Amino acid sequence: MPHCTYCKTEFLPDHNFCSACGNDLLSAINGVNVTRQRAHTPPNYISPTKIISMAFLTNGLYLFYWFYITWKHYQDTTGESVYPVWHALSLIVPIYNLFRIYKHVQTFKTLMSDQNLPNSLHPSWTIILFIILSLLDWFSFQTAINDITSRTIVTASFLNLLSAVTLAGMLIQLQRNFNDYWDNLPEPVSGQSNLTAMKITMPEIILIGIGLLTWLEPLMLIFNPS
Repeated sequence: MPHCTYCKTEFLPDHNFCSACGNDLLSAINGVNVTRQRAHTPPNYISPTKIISMAFLTNGLYLFYWFYITWKHYQDTTGESVYPVWHALSLIVPIYNLFRIYKHVQTFKTLMSDQNLPNSLHPSWTIILFIILSLLDWFSFQTAINDITSRTIVTASFLNLLSAVTLAGMLIQLQRNFNDYWDNLPEPVSGQSNLTAMKITMPEIILIGIGLLTWLEPLMLIFNPS
């Protein structure tokens, strides 16, 4: 089985892009150049590197945008009206957000199963990871507001870091499956201008700005407690 020339991950001959790092595999199949006409990257491809970067830079806020954009990708690909903005906003509603996340993962799992594509999507495990993520955020918030000292600020920042790690791991596992689905579409959907590799957008830039402020604020409190 051929390997990705960048990260050495094995891939199937009919795949165009590495599911681990997103590297272009067209020139790696059997060691020769492949001239199949295809979009430069799979439709709606989001790389693990981008997910990791955004999870940390936005201090976890990227989850809202990821939830929105993946529902939008689903809507643009299938033609179904699924109201991506509403789904993203539903994440702030306790309990109800668990049902929406379960539905999100289950929808893509069904989509891939209908296409006879193997997948590792497990809605229940995703819910468990989200609960862990929520608990880390809650403990971080409670630690920070109860007694603002250097020690509590460091503790809260560490919990935020663990939360970002959990978020990145959860989204990478989900997105790898989604990327496999986009990669196995027979051809780009005509007339859909957004079926290209995901680039950074203005909402993401705004989230990065907010996230950086939340990372910098604890440092400011430590060095300037007054």
